[in-house]
Amino acid sequence: MPEIKTEADLAAAFKRGDKLVRNSVITGVERLLNFTASKAQKNVRLKKKGAAVGGGASLVQSIGAGAAGIRKVTQTISLVTGKIGTKLDYGAYLEFGTGIYGPKRTPIVPKRAKILAWKITTGTQMVPGVSASGKATSHRQRTSDWIFAKSVKGTRPWKWLSGALNEIKPRTLGVLVNAAREVGL
Repeated sequence: MPEIKTEADLAAAFKRGDKLVRNSVITGVERLLNFTASKAQKNVRLKKKGAAVGGGASLVQSIGAGAAGIRKVTQTISLVTGKIGTKLDYGAYLEFGTGIYGPKRTPIVPKRAKILAWKITTGTQMVPGVSASGKATSHRQRTSDWIFAKSVKGTRPWKWLSGALNEIKPRTLGVLVNAAREVGL
């Protein structure tokens, strides 16, 4: 079997149907999915630090793993594909943006009311109380305010997944060739 050094060598061996080559390509695609998931999770964590959007931790946990994650390698006679993402609805909103920044390019306005309304957490405060035994206690309680608006601009796209894919793209051939070399090709 000829040594695989380039993308063309790998493609030719794959087309011949060599089982060892197919398995090495599947291994390489799985590694690429792992790299992509790791980069996407990092992108969400970095963006969330300065963002007012909640749920970033849930999105990080769902990328390519768990019940809310999408991570799949499939193969046909001539193709191996990898799929990665999240099933969480807001993942797409954060990736592509909303309102004037999103695909529709229009402000967000209420559909069934005159105004939009949502609650934001403004901090915590100590609240005094009494325990079951009658002792004075206190506990932290979140404080929140209501925000009202006739329309909002929306959220700029985070590009958490496409950014990760763009970072991984230059490494793709190297990862696949290395996976082939590891099995002796």
